[in-house]
Amino acid sequence: MKKSIINIVIIILIIACLGIFIYLLLNNREKSIEGIENISIVANKKELNVGDDTKLNIIIKTDDIKNYEVNWSSSNPSVATISDTGVVKAISSGETTITAKVEDKESSVTIIVTGTSIITPLPITPTPAEPVIVTPVAPTPTISVTPSPAPTSSGVTSLKNLTISSANLTVAKGATVNLSISLKNAVGRVDVTTSNSNISSVSEEKIWLESLDNLNPDKKTIIVRGVNTGTTSITVNLKDVASFDTIIPITGSLKVNVTVK
Repeated sequence: MKKSIINIVIIILIIACLGIFIYLLLNNREKSIEGIENISIVANKKELNVGDDTKLNIIIKTDDIKNYEVNWSSSNPSVATISDTGVVKAISSGETTITAKVEDKESSVTIIVTGTSIITPLPITPTPAEPVIVTPVAPTPTISVTPSPAPTSSGVTSLKNLTISSANLTVAKGATVNLSISLKNAVGRVDVTTSNSNISSVSEEKIWLESLDNLNPDKKTIIVRGVNTGTTSITVNLKDVASFDTIIPITGSLKVNVTVK
């Protein structure tokens, strides 16, 4: 009889401990979800070729969170798909918006997919011609174009989180010069457009930059080519860019004067 009472007491204690454990587990999850202030997506690449993939990471701003579930979705799965672990797979050329959602908080990022690829031409070995007798004629002068060196920058120009290496560029016709564009403590797309493509052209019109702080800006170099002599301008425009200081989009543009000689 005494042994049976002891067994009953032990069972009651086990059930009570289990109940306390479940209560604490549920209570901790409710607190962790309620503590989320905002979330943001960090992507190493936002421009992909067809067949490429990239891993998206998520930053959750909260005082205390231990348990959360991230729901991923793609607005256009025919362009790019997203797995449950945040891996983007490029399917076809176009644009799609990838969204991450944790409870009632969500963050989105635009992915651009292109179908272009770099093709390395095969070397061509000319077939030797049969020897022939040629009457000497005056040689035709060979015209060689030597790209002019990068011009001296007239000063760094900046706007909010955006900085360009120069506000004035001079380039020879047929030559190229570099324009450096950097972004700090922000993430998003920057559009680069020329006002007259008959005078100058740019190597890329849409670039993605992302930097998580002010000490390590993300930088990209755009190649500006002189097409014909004249003057024109290049506009560097903030497009869909968000600053980590304010967590809201920032706008504005910088103008680069271009002279082609």
